[in-house]
Amino acid sequence: MEELLLRVLMHAISNLVSIPTFVILCSYSSLHQNFRTILIIITISGNVISIMSYVQCYFMYVDRTVLQDPSDAISIMLYISTFTFVFANLCLTLERLLAVQFVAHYEKYSAYNSAAAVTAFATVVPAVISGAVVCFLQTDVLPVCILLLGCSTVSAVISLVLRYKTRSNKVVSMDYSLRKKFQWEENQRTTPLYLYISLNEIFSAILIAVVIYLYKTDYNNILFTSKFDDHLADALDVISAYRTLFTHLAVIYYSKVQRTARKRKQMTELSSAHLATEKYFESINEMWK
Repeated sequence: MEELLLRVLMHAISNLVSIPTFVILCSYSSLHQNFRTILIIITISGNVISIMSYVQCYFMYVDRTVLQDPSDAISIMLYISTFTFVFANLCLTLERLLAVQFVAHYEKYSAYNSAAAVTAFATVVPAVISGAVVCFLQTDVLPVCILLLGCSTVSAVISLVLRYKTRSNKVVSMDYSLRKKFQWEENQRTTPLYLYISLNEIFSAILIAVVIYLYKTDYNNILFTSKFDDHLADALDVISAYRTLFTHLAVIYYSKVQRTARKRKQMTELSSAHLATEKYFESINEMWK
């Protein structure tokens, strides 16, 4: 029962924290619309994982009559939401890579009103199809974990490359176009956000792969007890809740940092304007002396 409470508590905290995350993503207009769209997809898919975990816990601990077939509705939704969560994190870094490397083409694409919808479609549909196919084919779960770990690894590598480029070239060149300058500044602001999310994703994916490997080893060789298997299943669910919670907290922290930076900049500008005004009137007084 303690394991059940921990699983439910972790997912409940993640769901509660997702509320301010949704508010921030829907109201924080300084983030690029495509970037925000993908973050919203990540948040939604994380909540779907939590809902399916609630349902799964209910049938495991309350009503044990549910079929344990891997192609049932619960498993399908868990596969689809997990694939969507991981693939959307990969798309988050790909969006920044395209925005920085192909500025002119990317801005033309972003100028269309349907750009956010197309971005959402390109992010969700491949993940949904992949998750459904894997579930219906009843593919072994360990190769699936390795595949998802590969996606997280690619996302982390792209994030580190963009981070390196940002740190090595902090000054925007005067030869850059206005669009290039905007995307470069956007990338400088958002780099900590998607970098930390990507690094946490690869960390979580490694943990999940290790847990699945231990579970498969136990299942094939009967090295551990059934109670150990239950602990592995609980650990798997807690890790899933943690990875979604981390994403929500990263968005909230990023919003707070940016809000503080804007206020500091406004105070600096007001202070500079006040000093300039004082110097102006002092110079006038000197002229009349």
